[in-house]
Amino acid sequence: MKISSTEMDDTIFAYVNRQSVNLPKDYEEMVKQTLVQLNEKKGINKKNWQSRVAILVIVFVCIGGTGVYAGTNYVAKRQQELSKDSVEQYIEDVQNSNANADTFSRELSEEEKARYSELEVVYMEEGRFPKDEVLIIQSVEEINSERVCFLANTSTFYLPKHELNDEDLLEIIDFRYMRDYSLTQEANITTEELIEPKNDIGLEEMVVQLMAVLFDEERTDLNIESSELQNIQTGQNEQLQEYIKICNQADKTQYIVVYDTDENRITNISFEGTESNYADGMCRDAELEKTTLYDMAQMKNKVFTDEESLGDNCYVQTIVKEDTNCLQRGIINYCFELEDGMVSVISYSYVTETFYQYRLFTKESFEEWKNRHKEQCENDGFQFSYTEIK
Repeated sequence: MKISSTEMDDTIFAYVNRQSVNLPKDYEEMVKQTLVQLNEKKGINKKNWQSRVAILVIVFVCIGGTGVYAGTNYVAKRQQELSKDSVEQYIEDVQNSNANADTFSRELSEEEKARYSELEVVYMEEGRFPKDEVLIIQSVEEINSERVCFLANTSTFYLPKHELNDEDLLEIIDFRYMRDYSLTQEANITTEELIEPKNDIGLEEMVVQLMAVLFDEERTDLNIESSELQNIQTGQNEQLQEYIKICNQADKTQYIVVYDTDENRITNISFEGTESNYADGMCRDAELEKTTLYDMAQMKNKVFTDEESLGDNCYVQTIVKEDTNCLQRGIINYCFELEDGMVSVISYSYVTETFYQYRLFTKESFEEWKNRHKEQCENDGFQFSYTEIK
């Protein structure tokens, strides 16, 4: 299963596979997500940023909060106490580095690797921090053979002559966590920063900006093709909805956005490229759905709804052929229950490898939608699945 270049460069996988130092679980997935966030930052050149930052760090993914591995109060408190100058220095060092990854002046021994992993757990869960910091140097002439030193422009850790003791390893762990936290502060762009308030810009411009973020498009390539108001019958009520059609002038990709004027929110976004999002016979990758795709769906849900989901879990809904495990139409749906009582459904196509549709339901209309699919499966010989991701 390939991931598009805008989300993950192939060199990242090649690098990670070569690494001898133990890295945290789900490293690739965290890099993907942070790259997406960094790519969307205003004024950042995507290709240059990817090549410089992609695999320099053990990334903490921010979805409107602290990182995945900074889950304890100990580390989170330590990170939040970083001065603004320190955060800016970490970011500047990464941006100015010519390296594609951290390197060490020598390979860690098997014992050092094992203790690194053990100490990382103690660092996170018990708040055991180093007494000192990694020594930052500007050139190899400044190396201190008794200390762990770090040369930023080559992203190299110069290790002392002796076997690394606990203090040395904790300094390396702490440096990486503080640096990665600093980068997430640069990457942690809220919806408000990306999409200007509606009272400052028109609806159409707000919608175009949202499409640029969700689908990683250049804002200058997106143009409003048409916009029209329609009365839609929903049960016994009528809703006034605005249909906005957006076209990417570069590749003729089209987006349809439905805006509920009564509720003052977007309820549906759909994407249509030159290739159909649907095809039968596509087999699902359950592991990918629980890791990489789930992480990306969480981030996109936050941007789409600007709402927190209830709890840490969501549900993935699929329809498969009972005897083949192949997906009906090659799609899966991530379903998030939101704090405001709504349910967002984000659809992924295995065919185009794209999150191609975003929908917002009331709980009542969501249950109706779900039950309708269940009934259809019973009639057509498919298996309906609605599974919580844990």
